[in-house]
Amino acid sequence: MTDSSAPQLNPTLWRTCRVLAGRTRLALLQAVLTGPDRSVSELARSLDISEPRASQELRRLQSRGLLKRCPLRNHVVYLPCTDPQVPTAAPLLGILRRTMATAPGRVEDLIQVAKGPAHERRIRLIRLLMNADHTFSNLLSSAGLNPAALRRHLAVLSQTGWIRRKGKSIRYAHPTHPLARVLSKLIHSSG
Repeated sequence: MTDSSAPQLNPTLWRTCRVLAGRTRLALLQAVLTGPDRSVSELARSLDISEPRASQELRRLQSRGLLKRCPLRNHVVYLPCTDPQVPTAAPLLGILRRTMATAPGRVEDLIQVAKGPAHERRIRLIRLLMNADHTFSNLLSSAGLNPAALRRHLAVLSQTGWIRRKGKSIRYAHPTHPLARVLSKLIHSSG
């Protein structure tokens, strides 16, 4: 039985990627993973940001199902616990935990990977390209975008390593970064 007063989370994958593409949010997530018993004010001091900003960014991670807010006496802590209402949260938190533990200084790589699918149209393009290579004109008719928007989205996907161009062919790049592999599975299974 579920608590009807509890908010129902239903975050979209592209919005979750947008949250994960934030440097401060990833730094806070990394801090929570390495010291989950620290209060919001301690986390804010460790990153040299204001407490309200830390709280806001932690709430964004919580809204994606990646953290759990726990009030304790006179302060709040966030724990790296996934919300069961968010099916994408467990695989994402798992790979973020592993990646941050093995390569703690590589937050920029995580940002770059997450930036690619951080828009619903880019996820649609990734899905189309997962199924087959396309030309620009073919994608133009399949994706329902205007030429300028398609160019912008393809540029971001190319810069972030999600697609490759070979001649007139645009293809899915099969990214090898661990986060990209998990996101690829989530994109493919949700399509």
